[in-house]
Amino acid sequence: MSSIADIKLNRVDLALARHDPIQLSDNLQLTLNSYNELTIVEPRFPSYHNAINKNRHRTVLNTKEIFSTGTILYSEAVSNLPVGRFKDVVFKNADEFYNITAQDPIIVEHRWTSISHRTRDSWLGVLFNTGELLVLGRENHNQSYNYKVKINVFEALVKLYQIPYYEGRWYVSAEEFKRLRLKYFVFHGNELVVVDLSNRITIFDSSMTVVKQIDFAKEIAKLSWENDTLLIIGKDNSLSLVGNDIREIYSPQRGQFQKVKIIQYKDKTLIIAVFMSKVVIFENDNVFEYDTETWYTCTSIVTGKGQSLSIVLAYEDATILTLLFDGNNISKISNDLSWSLLTEKALNQFQISSEDATTEGSIILHGIQPITDKILGVVYKVLPKNALHFRIPSELSVNLAFIQLESSMGLLKEPVINTSIARLACFYLENFPTIPVVIDDLTMSQLDKIDVFIPSLHVFVSEVLQPRELPKPTIKGDLQQDLIDHFVQNNDVVENQFKHCLATLLLAALGNFKTSDNGMIGSLYKQVKHFHTTLEESLRRYIVELLIQINQGKHGKNEVDRFSLIAQGLQLGLKLNDDKVILKVGMNFVEEFIIDSQDDSTTISNNMITSTSGYSWTTCDLTRIPIVDRKTKIDELGSFKYLYGEQNAPIVDTLRHVIDYCYISGNRIYTGQF
Repeated sequence: MSSIADIKLNRVDLALARHDPIQLSDNLQLTLNSYNELTIVEPRFPSYHNAINKNRHRTVLNTKEIFSTGTILYSEAVSNLPVGRFKDVVFKNADEFYNITAQDPIIVEHRWTSISHRTRDSWLGVLFNTGELLVLGRENHNQSYNYKVKINVFEALVKLYQIPYYEGRWYVSAEEFKRLRLKYFVFHGNELVVVDLSNRITIFDSSMTVVKQIDFAKEIAKLSWENDTLLIIGKDNSLSLVGNDIREIYSPQRGQFQKVKIIQYKDKTLIIAVFMSKVVIFENDNVFEYDTETWYTCTSIVTGKGQSLSIVLAYEDATILTLLFDGNNISKISNDLSWSLLTEKALNQFQISSEDATTEGSIILHGIQPITDKILGVVYKVLPKNALHFRIPSELSVNLAFIQLESSMGLLKEPVINTSIARLACFYLENFPTIPVVIDDLTMSQLDKIDVFIPSLHVFVSEVLQPRELPKPTIKGDLQQDLIDHFVQNNDVVENQFKHCLATLLLAALGNFKTSDNGMIGSLYKQVKHFHTTLEESLRRYIVELLIQINQGKHGKNEVDRFSLIAQGLQLGLKLNDDKVILKVGMNFVEEFIIDSQDDSTTISNNMITSTSGYSWTTCDLTRIPIVDRKTKIDELGSFKYLYGEQNAPIVDTLRHVIDYCYISGNRIYTGQF
């Protein structure tokens, strides 16, 4: 029997469903909005020993080892952000309308951007009740939950509308005020879409340049932009599609709009909209409706793409409704068994933990997010049934459960290239019953256990760490595009990066086996070490050969580029037809380095290179340029170091911009010091 332990999140009291309080990034970062706080649950590098608790009868995955929890925003942190600017906005005419400006900012909406293929990271957009939108991102290696402001949309709008600024105040007309104050936003690829009080939709690109503006005649409540379909949800519960023109596809309704999801299924775009007591599916000009027979609020829509389209609707009262759409009809089918198991477990645990054993519980279901095609993340809490219930803030909490579907629903999530740590979390959630455990006690009294786990670990290592062969690429000659096609989006490269990360985990777990007298145990460590080294060398060699092939026959004059190519080639025994290069590196402290493509003595060992003054310096793992200044970039596991800042070198800077993550482990890199 196997199970996945819940994660209890203390001091979390989630916002109402209409504010979409639960958001999931492509890196499996789950954020929960409590209005005053923003809590995050994100994958972390686990402890192999503590992640799985296994005995003869039961295997339990300890999700607290797979995911870390923290708080990105809280009252004190929000007070340090550039919000509350409308206190300094003054109406310059006598046309001020009735306006209430919030004094204490709270979070009303938040969204993750799509993952950047350059950084394998996502930014977080946060909209406050003051009508201001900030886009935040992590910067520092040693501060996981310290997010900095990347984009201040208020400043972009002030610049766009040329609002006059004098002695610390902005002077606006009533119409300009409405254009500055935002009420909703979404991300679509690299674009940011905002809606202001005048119901104008403004689309910005990644550099905050206006792509398009759309003035809508009605009051806008929400937007949804997925699969290249922009949908406007009116405050009157109408739905309108934006194309070359704006077309209303669903007229105003009495039933309150609740949720929408836009998907691509069998070469068709489907819009699934949930209103109070009904669900509506739009397929081109066809409209299908189904009576849900519930008046509770829908919190989530999950779709599974199989032979038919499966739709799971989750409601606040813990009602789960599973529908099937075959292209012509919507029909109700039985729920997956996992839902009844979750309900039974949650209510039993509540009753056991209650002081009065007769107290019945009632589940509040805040939302569902698909983690993989087999695993769903469910956020819920249990309260006493039919009773007034009050808790002080320190006793508030919700549970995050991971349920494994008993039957397949098809494709729940579109494939995406994310970090190796995120993939490792998925690997554990899906395969933990078959992952062998490791014991550190290698005494004679444990021989029976050793004889079992060592062979099983040998088999496991041989199956999961076998490197994929990286075929020789066919290049086009464009450095940036070739790097994207043949490295960044190469599935074989991504798979080897994940295996390198997994090998790093196994090496940490088998650290006590280095000096073991047991030959079978020692050979296991050597086997993992061999795979780890082979994977790293194959990735290093592949990118060097790719760079050399792209730059074959090109005689660059930039000293930094020449130094980088020679250094990378020499480390792998590849000699270039280039003379020696003398390079001076550093800002405050300058060191000189000499490298010669024809001289084997100028090799780089252990990622260190010696300057002409006799000091040894760490080199960038990607470019092999010496890192003289203390400020650098470090990968999430702290194993690899990278250059910080521009080098004014075409090849090196292109390489850094296109692959701004750890190209060996496949994880993110952040600013730090060594």
